[in-house]
Amino acid sequence: MTPDQIREARRVIEWKANLYALAAEVLADADAGDPLALRMLARVGLVERLRIVEKQNP
Repeated sequence: MTPDQIREARRVIEWKANLYALAAEVLADADAGDPLALRMLARVGLVERLRIVEKQNP
């Protein structure tokens, strides 16, 4: 990989990590009964807990 590709890959990974952290925080707030978080989840349809998805060996 070129240095530019490495920088872009790092940026994408950081962006996804931040998005995951934000979603986890909204879900935690909804579990605690926060009305705004509940409305946000209802609007986007995210009702399942976040989980790490791993490739499983057959």
